Amino acid sequence: MLKPGGQLRFLEHIRADTPGLARLQDVLDATIWPLMVDGCHLGRDAEAELQQAGFRIDRLDRFLFPPARTLVSFHILGTALRGGDE
Repeated sequence: MLKPGGQLRFLEHIRADTPGLARLQDVLDATIWPLMVDGCHLGRDAEAELQQAGFRIDRLDRFLFPPARTLVSFHILGTALRGGDE
């Protein structure tokens, strides 16, 4: 819960930008991954989900960590405000 004008800070791993890794994320998300890591999903579009939840993205950086393309290396880091908050 955020107070009016509160800022959400986020660091999320996101869907891979290559078709092969994205397909593998989908397969794992539909099978064992959420069970192994307490509901986490590899291929989620966190940016879209934040916006659908009523947040306005204020700052967004995309990066790889580790700096190689793996199932979990695609990340976003940023801040968001609730829709309508300035």
